[in-house]
Amino acid sequence: MSLTHLINAVVTSALPHVWLIPLAIILGTFILEDATTMLVGILAADGQIHITLALLSLYLGIILGDFWLYGMGYMAGSHRWARWFISHSRYETTRAWLEERFEGAVFTSRFVPGMRLPTYTAAGFLQLPFKRFVPPVVVGTLIWTSLFFAGAYLFGNVTSSWLGVWRWPLVIIVVLGWLAFNRWRLGRRAEKDAKAT
Repeated sequence: MSLTHLINAVVTSALPHVWLIPLAIILGTFILEDATTMLVGILAADGQIHITLALLSLYLGIILGDFWLYGMGYMAGSHRWARWFISHSRYETTRAWLEERFEGAVFTSRFVPGMRLPTYTAAGFLQLPFKRFVPPVVVGTLIWTSLFFAGAYLFGNVTSSWLGVWRWPLVIIVVLGWLAFNRWRLGRRAEKDAKAT
């Protein structure tokens, strides 16, 4: 059985339980957001998932994941032991700097790989207003996810006739390549930061 047939079998078996599909997509975004978006876009191109259901599930999962990052930072920042690691003056300076650029920093971090985790958790840790956090997260997610989904959907449409069953191994290679590139890039950034200190 090919990978395509296996995926089709899993999706088809979930169809009687329609609620499982959005739940699986939402949980998938918590694990690997980009890979889930790519997979769901291709499945939508194949007609396995309705586009509206796919996009709404992706939006919801990604936004909830972003809120979770903020919440984890907020919970850590509300404990005195966590603040012990940061001097009061540095805390206040960082808070003032981020508060002044808050919406722009949150929105931009959606499009810069590796920046969401530190930005969103810092926003929560510094206890910046959640009501200011929500709009840039939602707008950034709608734009980024729509573009990424559209690219995956187009890829799915074009490659279904060209590559057939070989499309799925290519998708796996692309996803693994993307993950490896991000890991390498974050490692380089960590090395530069270590040398700078």
